[in-house]
Amino acid sequence: MDRRFDTYRRDMDSLHYTPRQKARLASVAAAAAEQEQRHAERTRKPFRRTVLVTAVIVAALVCTAGATGVLKSVAEIFAPYFGDSSSQQKIINEIGQPIGVSTTDNGVTITADAIIGDQYNACIAYTISWDGSASVQLPENYIQTTPDIRQPLPKTFLLFEREICTFDWESGWSGSSWFSDDDPKDNEIQFYQTISGTDELKLGTVTSTFENLQYCHVSDDRKQTFYPIVDGQWKLCFDANYADSSIIFDEKQSFQTDDMSIAINYVSVSPIGFYIEMSIDREIIQPYNETPEGQKLEKQMDEKVRHLEEIPVILTKTDGTTIDLTETDFSISSADGKTLTDKYDIFHEIIPLNEMECITIGDVSYDIPHN
Repeated sequence: MDRRFDTYRRDMDSLHYTPRQKARLASVAAAAAEQEQRHAERTRKPFRRTVLVTAVIVAALVCTAGATGVLKSVAEIFAPYFGDSSSQQKIINEIGQPIGVSTTDNGVTITADAIIGDQYNACIAYTISWDGSASVQLPENYIQTTPDIRQPLPKTFLLFEREICTFDWESGWSGSSWFSDDDPKDNEIQFYQTISGTDELKLGTVTSTFENLQYCHVSDDRKQTFYPIVDGQWKLCFDANYADSSIIFDEKQSFQTDDMSIAINYVSVSPIGFYIEMSIDREIIQPYNETPEGQKLEKQMDEKVRHLEEIPVILTKTDGTTIDLTETDFSISSADGKTLTDKYDIFHEIIPLNEMECITIGDVSYDIPHN
């Protein structure tokens, strides 16, 4: 590893993550460092979900883009991901926003088709297309990828060497991205990008930039080999003004778990995702040190953090079925004698609010109001 990775690792050591997040981050950073050694000044971001990072690392970008022709409906664009039932389609069209902005490089066009979101989450759909002049050859054993991080890494998957999406953030964000191919016979593929944050999204101008489409092959011994598909730089700017239909619960409730009293400060639920803020009236994060006592404290801290991360979150629907939201994005911080933790994520389908009965966090339930 070069000194860039060492610096990155030291910076991450000053932040606080769960053991699962640390392992995921180490894997991503190690792969990126290996890629940098082969490609000097190039960097990449895997399609897999990233852990929480500070927004200040995202640089401002200058982009050029033009509007495309006839737009698909937002419901048609998001149907492969969020669902195509009549109730889902109705909500997608009501709260989603068509975009239709595109840019072309090296015979390949990336179009930002539509965006949908709520207070803390957003999903952007893109189309990647190419003309006869572009030498785009997808791998024969190309496997469609999935946003579900619980699924194993496929043997072959597409990714951009560099991929950044910028909102106006005050704190941190996490996200995922993945490709699909609705029609393998045509010269286009679909690309989805999700963004979730620990602070409310400030809608306005969004900038997306992509560099160098490639694919990765994972061998049986988990070695990753990267192959170029087409080089290029694509930058798009567009306004995000989708309609937020979140239900907010800001009345504090508390419950006991392990030896900790957990206060629920804020809950936001929408048809596309959720956000929960909880706190503890003591600091459980301790500065890391390499002494035996320090390692013992860190192990105890990790156990408590893992216990917080595993606090059950269950969404119950009006038909009696439940959706387990426990294994979702999670962040933790500590200051002024308190520990603050957040859980948040985007659903894998649109869930109309009138089909939600309640959301339960630990031993506390919030009934979803129906108009």
